[in-house]
Amino acid sequence: MGLGDEQPDLRDRGLDTLKALAALGRIDVDVERRQLLRTLTYSLGTLSALVKARQHSIEEACTIWSRSLDAMQTVRSARTRDVALGIRSALSPYRGRKVQAIDAVDGLAAEYLAATI
Repeated sequence: MGLGDEQPDLRDRGLDTLKALAALGRIDVDVERRQLLRTLTYSLGTLSALVKARQHSIEEACTIWSRSLDAMQTVRSARTRDVALGIRSALSPYRGRKVQAIDAVDGLAAEYLAATI
């Protein structure tokens, strides 16, 4: 009898894995689902904002980054710190142009980084 015959197949990714682990009593699937969704939100938000910035739609990128930074305020992790660093890096060519959206998001990212030292 193989491992797959005795318990759920843990090789599957995503929600199937969460359900399998929950069935084994190893995780709280609601907590894991929230954490997964939060991580995906940061990642997708950051990626879509980077695309907008590269397309020279910097104000749209700032709107997305602002939402991401607001959502990250209660989260302290290396990943979210990297997101804030990435935002500041992407905004660096635009600093000093006196664009309110850029200054606001850059300030939010700087505040986040200062709070997570």
